[in-house]
Amino acid sequence: MRLAKMRSLIRWTVKLGVMSSAVLGTWFITSLPAWAIPRDEMLKILESVPMFAITDPEGAPLVQNLDQNRGLVNVFLSPSQAQTLLEELRAQKPEVGNRVSVSLVSLDETFLFAEANEESGLLLNYIPTQTQLEYAQRVWTNQRRPDQPEQFPGTPLFIARAGANQNYLSYRRGDSEEVVPFFFDPVRLDEVVSDLIAQDPSVQGTITVEVVPLEGVLKTLEADDDPDLGRIELVPLRETIEFINANSPQNSTAPAGSAGN
Repeated sequence: MRLAKMRSLIRWTVKLGVMSSAVLGTWFITSLPAWAIPRDEMLKILESVPMFAITDPEGAPLVQNLDQNRGLVNVFLSPSQAQTLLEELRAQKPEVGNRVSVSLVSLDETFLFAEANEESGLLLNYIPTQTQLEYAQRVWTNQRRPDQPEQFPGTPLFIARAGANQNYLSYRRGDSEEVVPFFFDPVRLDEVVSDLIAQDPSVQGTITVEVVPLEGVLKTLEADDDPDLGRIELVPLRETIEFINANSPQNSTAPAGSAGN
């Protein structure tokens, strides 16, 4: 099983540009139906999330052997983290590091990869940034129930609620569709909350931020059929969006060793 490289940075530049414009728009407070979504709709949501893996020229991921029966594939949310690991690998094990590079992959590709290798002992490990982890732990400490672990379990996604009924924040995409964003980047969510308060100061005392594990979201998105959950949007790190914009073909050529087409 291979992690396919992204077909085109142009496609990502357009897609993420639209997303960024929407995030700067008008915010609403909306309810969200119980978890469940058709599989094709779930994969469509995941397809819009770029991530980074270290692969060989054919797209096969670098596997870290845990023991005789298990291997680990690291998937990075941040391009700079992936590049740092690659540079360390080239310094410490040049015979391996010089044969691989950082590849841009999508979350649906990594999800399908993990699914296909579920019984083979090959595990997928999403690696968040330190900012994500620290922010998640602060939120989790206030949020968790006594029967839940003290350490936040998983890859953090951040969502916000507001209003008397504690509904989710949303924005309008196109003419009428309201989208509920789940943020990988807590700093971006903070900016959105500030924008909402500027629009409607009365909600300031009602806003709460929650953290949920990406792994749990993936499992619950699979659970049943409910087309309304197609309204969920996973918003990448700002660093990822800036990387794709900077390395799109119309701007520049990706540096050697970096994610490319």
